Amino acid sequence: LPDTFEDWAKEFHVKWSTQKGDILTHCRRELFHAVWKHLLNDEFLAAYKHGIVIKCVDGVERRVYPRIFTYSADYPEKVLIATIRDKGMCPCPRCLVSKAALDKMGLRRDRTMRETLRRIPMNLVERARNFIYRTALPIGGAAVNNLLKASSSIPVLNAFTSCLTDAARVNDVFNTSRILVVDLLHEFELGVWKALFTHLIRMLYASPCGGELVNELNLRFRSTPTFGNSTIRKFANNAADMKKLAARDFEDLLQCSIPAFSGLFDEPHNKRLMKLLYQMAQWHSLAKLRMHTDTTVTYFDNLTTKLGKIMRDFEKLTCSEYDTVELPKETAARIRRQAQSAQKATGAAATSQQPAPVHYYRMYLIRSLKICMQGELAHRIVKRLYAITNKRDATGQIAKHYRRERALALSREARAHPLPTQPHEELPAASAEQLDAPPECHYVISPSRSQPIILPTFLKNGVADPARKDFLPKLQDHILGRLKKDSPFNASDLTSGYTDEERNTVRILGNKIFSVQTMHINYTSYDVRRDQDCINPRTDNRDIVLCAPSGDDDTYWYARVLGIFHANVLLHDNHSGVSQQPSHIEFLWVRWFGSISGYQDGMRHAKLPKVGFVEDNVSQDNYAFGFLDPSIVLRACHLIPDFHTGRTNDRLAAYSGSFARRPHETDDWAEFYVNM
Repeated sequence: LPDTFEDWAKEFHVKWSTQKGDILTHCRRELFHAVWKHLLNDEFLAAYKHGIVIKCVDGVERRVYPRIFTYSADYPEKVLIATIRDKGMCPCPRCLVSKAALDKMGLRRDRTMRETLRRIPMNLVERARNFIYRTALPIGGAAVNNLLKASSSIPVLNAFTSCLTDAARVNDVFNTSRILVVDLLHEFELGVWKALFTHLIRMLYASPCGGELVNELNLRFRSTPTFGNSTIRKFANNAADMKKLAARDFEDLLQCSIPAFSGLFDEPHNKRLMKLLYQMAQWHSLAKLRMHTDTTVTYFDNLTTKLGKIMRDFEKLTCSEYDTVELPKETAARIRRQAQSAQKATGAAATSQQPAPVHYYRMYLIRSLKICMQGELAHRIVKRLYAITNKRDATGQIAKHYRRERALALSREARAHPLPTQPHEELPAASAEQLDAPPECHYVISPSRSQPIILPTFLKNGVADPARKDFLPKLQDHILGRLKKDSPFNASDLTSGYTDEERNTVRILGNKIFSVQTMHINYTSYDVRRDQDCINPRTDNRDIVLCAPSGDDDTYWYARVLGIFHANVLLHDNHSGVSQQPSHIEFLWVRWFGSISGYQDGMRHAKLPKVGFVEDNVSQDNYAFGFLDPSIVLRACHLIPDFHTGRTNDRLAAYSGSFARRPHETDDWAEFYVNM
């Protein structure tokens, strides 16, 4: 509404001073739907009903019927679109569940209510509008509220329902509840999960030595390794302070919450919390799954029921045991609000904090579901373009820059994919992603020789390093297994059993191996998309996963990459003096992880998998270290230390400067969670 609207409106309403808020709110709602009625004009409705002929990219003309399948918006926009009250008695824009029943998630009656789509009571809305416009009753008066308050409706004609119902099929009423999709960013990551995380911080403060526990939580999050290309970012600040955190940061907090909170609460509260965090992270991952099957949808549906029960049990059995109070930041914010109210000389305003109920909106129409992530990410465009304006009439300048960028993008697209001359000519293939590794290769290791390692010098300097024990014999065994090709090389060739005489046939040209910094691995994600991991032993992205050999109890094996090498090698027959042609091989030097004895994991137990370093046993053959063919690596994995079990040097002797550890480290984390 323009600034002059109030000056104009107060001349026509005798009770403007007492009803100003209700009138302005009502006019803003009317304006929103009036604009949409202008957009849904006769031309659009004709296309909606009869279709429009469009020449497609393959040269074929087709009749296309425009349809509104989804409308991505946050909660304030959704209540405008659905024509309901903001946080009314029935706050959900998609169903008729009441505010008092929001915590009954997963119960049979709750599921029935949530599966009942909200429908606009047009007859009641018309009666309420007659009260307002014909009899001049107040918008927020008893007459209007008695009609609409129970269903949280408002006296506004919905533009979508009124315009698109007539253009739709016979007896097909357009329902806005069907197009308002789940907004996981605001409803879950910044809603349910943020509310739970905040209350867990309150519970830590309410525990004995609460301040120390919060400091320990912050330390654990800061010690959590990163993963991938911004998949899991570094937690630089104190997580418990929740300062300057975006939705993606809360998502990372959820994905790394199990190791961070493990052991901070006493039993049985700790066990109950670990199960809750596991189920919540699992629900979040299924909600954001990019490819669903009937099995995953059914499991997702059942998981929602379990999650509701777990949250109610946690509230009843655990939260009730802690006398929680405001966080320090909440206390400071309340004091600031009270100070501002006092400065206005209007008296201390009573601050009422609404409880954060667990909102759950059932996902439906999985095949056409569009999460609001794309719309929220579009905010970055506006922020980027604002920075290049002169800050005057920024809206117009942003629009101009955006139109230019869009025109350039369309021009590039037209040059890259011109329309075919023949109607049924095969469509051009999508342009390959700009990957560091060619898509046809499973992995790529640089052939650079800028960092040669002279083996005799390397072994002599590391004679006290337990990681370099038996380095050369193990490397010779690995090369023999690769070059002889007696059987297809796989992970089970760790125990080769070659003799010293056979090892002496291995010749490493120049006694040199060449070290490189990174290895790029191409893999296909679960949703049949091309993706890539970068392995770098100097960073946190150094852990890998591979398939376990057939017959092994485990499904996957895990290893930490200590070095990425390539070399020119050959086999020389010492008896006949005949040598093979030199071969160029690439290999990884790894430290192996093993499973934790007696630990049960998986969805049935609601626990993440756990691994630990294989013990370096000097009294017998040790398999803590070894070499690996890069071709059998599946992809990188995210291993988070189990901070509760602490560190140990039982798996490897204490030695400062070992290749198996970071500089100045003399021990290792005892166990690691496999983040999923």
